[in-house]
Amino acid sequence: MLINFDEVHAAYLVPAYRDGSWVYTPANAENPKLGRHIASHQIFSNHALLVGLYIYNSVTDAGLCDGVSHCLYLNFSRKEHGKYLLNRDDNRIAFNLDLGKARALYCFAVGLSDAIDVRVVRAGRSPKRLTGRAEYVEGERVLSLSAETPGRSISVQLSDTAQITLAAHALAYGRLLYPSLSDTAIQQMFVTGPGIFRACAEKLGDDANEPAKPVEPVRACAEQAGRKADEPEDSPQRQRLKRVIWAIGNQKWPAKRLDALQRIQNEASADDLQRLIDEANLGDFSGWDSYL
Repeated sequence: MLINFDEVHAAYLVPAYRDGSWVYTPANAENPKLGRHIASHQIFSNHALLVGLYIYNSVTDAGLCDGVSHCLYLNFSRKEHGKYLLNRDDNRIAFNLDLGKARALYCFAVGLSDAIDVRVVRAGRSPKRLTGRAEYVEGERVLSLSAETPGRSISVQLSDTAQITLAAHALAYGRLLYPSLSDTAIQQMFVTGPGIFRACAEKLGDDANEPAKPVEPVRACAEQAGRKADEPEDSPQRQRLKRVIWAIGNQKWPAKRLDALQRIQNEASADDLQRLIDEANLGDFSGWDSYL
């Protein structure tokens, strides 16, 4: 993905004032209504999934581009009789995801959430739904994405490489829209906010027969942490370390105890969080087990 985000943004996403109107440079000069893929990659699995950054224009009767749209583009197509149909698949299913939905896809791909559910309903068109789920098989996190519309569905299994590809294109979409921001700033926006910690949706009651009690949103998993006296309450460093702890705990820690992960996040200092991460990278979870 070789993109000069500053140049592409300035060339196609910034209008110029001409003859009393604001107009855009067409993303596809030969056919402005068709648009252009700034970047794309084809994922081949049990079926195929094209992921790309796509920009396209609205065009006046005079042939001027008076608007520009953009999306993270997903296109699902089938494999039949050992061959990928791709654009020959009349039943392929495509999605134009905005930046918020791209963020949700990023969180799903990198392990900050274990599910994604996007519904698309537009006037005059059949409704579509994009869903994803993670399953843990012998400690390995296995992902799949499914596209559904009335009468047909396509599900694609995602390898580790495919997950990285999805995450990279989602982040690239953020850089395309905000090229003046650093890579770190874009990534921080993608991983900060509600809805990214998968265990915050459930919490068992104190009694085994007591129904699960609702909990507050994600902040309930991130607040009231034990800290050093000189450590800021909401330091970016500590927030980042807690996200890493959550991802490692759900993917690599054999115990995978949600209540223990919450205790680690809430009680450990930044130094302790870093120590636990370093130990986990060496395959040592004895420190983690002390929170059970």
